[in-house]
Amino acid sequence: MSEAQTAFARLFDAYADRYLKQMRGRGYAASTTQRASIILRDLRAFLLSEALPRPENLGDVTAQHVAAFRDHEIARPKKTGQPGALSAASIGHVIAALRGFFGYLAAEGVLLIDPARELEQPRRPQRLPRAVPSELQMRRLLSAPGQGTAIDLRDRAILELLYSTGLRNGELCALDRADLDLAGRVVHVRRGKGGKERRAPVGKRATRALARYLEAAWPELRRKRYGDTHEAEVPLFLSRLGTRLQEQMLRWLLRRRREQARVATPITPHSLRHACATHLLAGGADVRQIQVLLGHASLTSTEIYTRVETGDLKRMLDRYHPRSRKKTERK
Repeated sequence: MSEAQTAFARLFDAYADRYLKQMRGRGYAASTTQRASIILRDLRAFLLSEALPRPENLGDVTAQHVAAFRDHEIARPKKTGQPGALSAASIGHVIAALRGFFGYLAAEGVLLIDPARELEQPRRPQRLPRAVPSELQMRRLLSAPGQGTAIDLRDRAILELLYSTGLRNGELCALDRADLDLAGRVVHVRRGKGGKERRAPVGKRATRALARYLEAAWPELRRKRYGDTHEAEVPLFLSRLGTRLQEQMLRWLLRRRREQARVATPITPHSLRHACATHLLAGGADVRQIQVLLGHASLTSTEIYTRVETGDLKRMLDRYHPRSRKKTERK
């Protein structure tokens, strides 16, 4: 690289590091920060390429540069090597990273004009996962972990908490002991989506499972890594080695417990989140209350649970409409 390119690359890296550090400080999920880091790395390489007039400093980056990079990312072959356009979600991640980074530079006074301000997020279809665990499947899943080992008690507490509160996987793994108020039956989510905080109520059975875990399993797991560390500063959910439970580990244990319970429906933190909302709504809960519980910024995100399949409507019609009921039911 030329001296000008080297200087630009160093300046870009310095501000990218500061921006990513700010994201971590605001409580963004590790996966979100990592994704933004990869996109910014690709952006730097693109701006230094021969494909377009190279900017000599950050102030030279224009809306045309940003739009060209967006189009470049959309046209890039998938990692799997399969043809086809990127999903709306993947495109949205690219645009979110661009808007976040250049918005940060404008706020810091590095740029007079934000070149990404006109980028618009693609419309993403609001849909439920293909399969939401039924209430019967949830009962089988929740009873899968026994009471014999510390890991059994931990897994039961995790399953009950996910189903009770609809926490995201990153939110659950980020919980510390101080975030759980057993007496008040509340969990403080400090690292919600977008860095937002909220307090979520915990159901009675989940509270009992958590109390049992904290009494009979957590101290044993804690001693392996944290020793005399102040209790409040220790993660709530710990691995076999006493380290903080990671998102990948959480997904693995859910697969293991699903197989143990012989539940055919795939079980992920996200499907448990959907099960929580769907079953609450079926039980008569108000959709706005569910919105607050799940931490949705918009009611639109929550309203997908109000959609029912045509088959459900047909069964309802056959059962309740006076012109559809069986003759024996009309009497």
